[in-house]
Amino acid sequence: AVQLAIEELKRVSANIRKQFIPSVESNMSTIISYITNGKYKAIRLTDEYKIQVFDSKAGRFLERDIFSGGTQDQFLLAMRLAFIISLMPQTKGFYPKFLFLDEPFSSSDVQRRQNIVNLLSRLLSKTFEQVIIITHVDIPIPKGSNQIYLRAGKLQTAF
Repeated sequence: AVQLAIEELKRVSANIRKQFIPSVESNMSTIISYITNGKYKAIRLTDEYKIQVFDSKAGRFLERDIFSGGTQDQFLLAMRLAFIISLMPQTKGFYPKFLFLDEPFSSSDVQRRQNIVNLLSRLLSKTFEQVIIITHVDIPIPKGSNQIYLRAGKLQTAF
């Protein structure tokens, strides 16, 4: 009976993943296109959630690990955000009203940092009342944002 239950759980889990992947792929593609100014427009996920990215120069989908570390980090940020967005409707109104991100910019150049900030402040602010970001790099601060700095172990605010 235990073995049958395990097999059934595996089957149900695989079915849920297959139903969930198209939504995540669609959201990831939208997010990564936004972050990269359209350089990468399509992302595909394998059944094991491995990321493949369409490279227009190569004319095909390529595995994530051939890209630079910074670009890979952006793919993973897009994946995290896509999962959040894809899961939100299924939570039936019971979800956090905030998004908390720790160092989402550290391996991005200035232009992609700007794109990520724009994505977070314009698109994701429709879903989340607050977007909380911890970062050690300079980023453009959207209008109306509150900033809290930690300097020499002391909190400082700037509004």
